[in-house]
Amino acid sequence: MEIVEDVSKALRYVRAHADRFGVDPERLAAIGASSGGHLALMLACKAGSVPSLGMAAGPARLRAVAAFSPVTDLLDLGASTENPGNGGPPRSFVQAFGPDATNLDQWRRIGRAVSPIYHVHPSCCRRSFSMETLTP
Repeated sequence: MEIVEDVSKALRYVRAHADRFGVDPERLAAIGASSGGHLALMLACKAGSVPSLGMAAGPARLRAVAAFSPVTDLLDLGASTENPGNGGPPRSFVQAFGPDATNLDQWRRIGRAVSPIYHVHPSCCRRSFSMETLTP
C-alpha cells in the first residue's frame, strides 16, 4: 500500500537529515490515532527497505510507537460498523485499497499485507523503555 511506503520513506528522510532537523536518528518515535496509529504500527513492524529520495535503502526503525485505537487486523473487523460481514474490506474505505480489494481472494492478500498484526516480530517491538531514552 502506497501510504505505508510513504511513511517509511519519510522516516528514512528524517533519519538521513537528522543533523539538519536537530534530532538523534537513533531516538525516533511515532505516534498516531486511528488510521495514524495503524500507520505508526505498520512503520514499526514492516518498514522494509524501499530506497527513497535518492537515498540508499536502509532501516527505518523506530525507538517506540504510541498507537491509539489503531486498526491492527483488516481481515477481522469484528463488531465494527465498517465490517461488511463477508470478510471484505472496510465499507467506507474499499476504494482506498485499490480495484482488487473488491475481489475477496485478492482482498485477503491485500488485507494481510497492510495489517500490522501479521508483521509483528521481535525486532519491531521493544519490551520496555523509559522517557529518558526517547527524548533528547
